Amino acid sequence: MKKGQYLERLAQSKLEAEGYSVYRAQQNIKVRKIKGKLVFYANRQDVFGCDLVAIKKDSLPRFIQVTANTGIKKRLEEWQKYSFPFPLISVELWQARKEKGRWVFKIGHYDGRGLIWEKGANGFSFSNLLEK
Repeated sequence: MKKGQYLERLAQSKLEAEGYSVYRAQQNIKVRKIKGKLVFYANRQDVFGCDLVAIKKDSLPRFIQVTANTGIKKRLEEWQKYSFPFPLISVELWQARKEKGRWVFKIGHYDGRGLIWEKGANGFSFSNLLEK
């Protein structure tokens, strides 16, 4: 399993443990014949630039992009293409980094202009929540 998929599954399990129903963007495997050879590739379709959509009764819908420690500027540029109905939804960036053998997530909330990071610099972490 690739790192990005693993991090998405960690985030999904965290949300489900909190009572959310979670939709995860799917990968479609496609096959093409190029110069006589079959080539397999994955075509990923995010939902408004997000990997996960989480809903729970009496909570705002959460659109979440999970990323490793890089690529934040690219994510913000992608979100600027959309007219999110703030404050009716929450658009979040979950930034993951490995720290002492554990994945640590820091959460930023997108407000249409930029990210507002949650207080508590360390966020939350996982060690062996998912088996590979």
